[in-house]
Amino acid sequence: MNRVNRLFRRVVVGNLVGIAMLMLIVGAFVYLVDPYQQFRASDKYINDARLEIPGVSRHHDYNAVLMGSSMAMNHYPRQVDSVFTVRDGQQWTTRNFTLIGGMSDDYDVILARLLKDDKAKHIIFCFDHFGFADERRAIAEHLYSDSPLDRLRYIYDYTTLKNCFRKLRRPANVDEIYHFNSPSNQAVLKKAYAASANGNWTWERHNFDYATMMERFENRLLRHIKNNHKITWLIYFPPYSIFEFIGLRDKGHLDTILHFKQTTTEACSRKTM
Repeated sequence: MNRVNRLFRRVVVGNLVGIAMLMLIVGAFVYLVDPYQQFRASDKYINDARLEIPGVSRHHDYNAVLMGSSMAMNHYPRQVDSVFTVRDGQQWTTRNFTLIGGMSDDYDVILARLLKDDKAKHIIFCFDHFGFADERRAIAEHLYSDSPLDRLRYIYDYTTLKNCFRKLRRPANVDEIYHFNSPSNQAVLKKAYAASANGNWTWERHNFDYATMMERFENRLLRHIKNNHKITWLIYFPPYSIFEFIGLRDKGHLDTILHFKQTTTEACSRKTM
């Protein structure tokens, strides 16, 4: 019986040691590859903005940020730098923080992160009314945290490990990320267009309730503008096709959208002038 007990203990201890060694190897591998740039800056990306933005915000140099939904994704940072550096005489270094399907809950978490990092002097924000008519809850908030426990969660997350291999196999450079010029994002765009062409309007899931949209605007965007007067906020509406507005009119949403745009424009103007 003692021999059986000793053998059992050896098996248990051996398994525990093996598991510990495996965890150390996996942790070291994730730390070195660092697919979301949580520990250090890299010039290679996996092209997933929601996962990469907090690391880029922490570890890269910039003083201007592009934000907004997919309607803001076709601006290259270097083009923004060339235009605004000439305009105000100060060198701009812009980062692209735009999101496919960006929503107000995304913007709230991202703004809190980049404002805490205190690098942005200029924020160019694409004010898309769709972003305040729905919630995705797709942000991995632990990546935006500075907690050591959240760093461990990042290291020992299966998706992180999977994206280590993605970064090693198909790394993207800064000109390819968060832009419809990349093949992966083109595929998303074509799929969305095909759905709308068949009459399945992508915005049918949105809730165009004026009070709800205003609450999201005030709590997730306006409060950041109010509390950060040193930042230059450049806010614009995306150039939707007239057919988009015809669709909204036919569904009975257009008057609400126009009222929302007018009210938010006045609120932003009062806080940015």
